[in-house]
Amino acid sequence: MQRLDESSAAIECFDKVESIRAGLFETLNNTSISLIALGDFTGALTYVDRCLSTGLVKGSVYVLRSLCFLALDRIDEGLFYIEIALELDPQSKPALELREAFNRAAIA
Repeated sequence: MQRLDESSAAIECFDKVESIRAGLFETLNNTSISLIALGDFTGALTYVDRCLSTGLVKGSVYVLRSLCFLALDRIDEGLFYIEIALELDPQSKPALELREAFNRAAIA
């Protein structure tokens, strides 16, 4: 559903999975992606935080966190997390592109 741009339906599916088996990293991560697609950046941050609480350390989660902060116009926080993402994966194309977006936003 998520890949078909059916974010609301995807969230319903992820909620069902969560009710059966709570705290799965992939479910939490995908829910945050769907919420971002719907423009709910505050809600997405809640799920990103839950991803981080699973103990899995992935640069992509920090990229999502940064994206949310950029959308919420919280540039300094976003830059902090994008640097963490780049420490974990210095070649991450999404992280590098997002850092450039932060730099443009900071100039504007």
